[in-house]
Amino acid sequence: MSFRRVPLFDPFKSVDYSETIDFIGINIKQDCPFIVKTYLKPLDDPSNFQDIINKATLTPEQYLLYSFLQEFKMIRCICICVDSNQAQRIYFALQNRTNANINKLFSLLNANFSLDVEMANELKEISSAFSLNPSRNHYGSLHMIGLKNGKNGNILNFEWLLRRGMDDFDPAKYELLDELTIESTLASINLIGSDFCCIKDTLKVLIERNKIQLWLHAIDYSTNIKYKLYFKVLDNGFLTQELENIFPSLKKQLLQLAVFENEHRDLILYGFAIGISLDNDFKDITINKYYIIS
Repeated sequence: MSFRRVPLFDPFKSVDYSETIDFIGINIKQDCPFIVKTYLKPLDDPSNFQDIINKATLTPEQYLLYSFLQEFKMIRCICICVDSNQAQRIYFALQNRTNANINKLFSLLNANFSLDVEMANELKEISSAFSLNPSRNHYGSLHMIGLKNGKNGNILNFEWLLRRGMDDFDPAKYELLDELTIESTLASINLIGSDFCCIKDTLKVLIERNKIQLWLHAIDYSTNIKYKLYFKVLDNGFLTQELENIFPSLKKQLLQLAVFENEHRDLILYGFAIGISLDNDFKDITINKYYIIS
């Protein structure tokens, strides 16, 4: 695998990547080619949002989601990612997450994106897990929503910061949760009894040794629902071996990626995510690694 041979797709064309790339993501899945994702730096000037959207060539569904969030002033910034399968993702980091606005958002998703009531209730429950002011902002921990136009239809992405908001109306202010453990996180996001519990002890040890830190939780919602946990990497020296121990079926790809990382020291590992589709008996596992460019 050569980084120089992997195309970095640019939805705006002719962008200076040294100035615009936020993360490079690499997706690992058993018996599948690597997928390389280019995340452009967040765009946070509201006066430029419409120009950005016009240049990005959105699908009608993506534009519908953007229009709703813009109408209710819920967009803190816009993040765009395009992968090596040329599927475009657009993410909206949220602000103004009042109870009324979030309820309207879920009504929109139910009407236009086949989000069923049971799943909507689960998403709301997760979104309320870390809110400090539930009376006015019950869903304050819902950090981001995205939409990918994949080969098999739309994929809705929901992300929650595993932090406690210091001010639900200022998403930039948050604090680490000293009491947050892998067990309490899995309980808060309804994953007790899931396949994540098979690996929680290993993850717990890595957290306690200050090797990794809980970062985000996410759900990809489509015909197949995928749950993800994201971790910030504090000590990269251990990671490949530990992930091989947790996921022996991915050992070949992990070793290939380790060689790639050694050849490209300009890529600094920032974090990784573990994704599990709960209806596939631990068979559909993905690991995503995220790099910043030094």
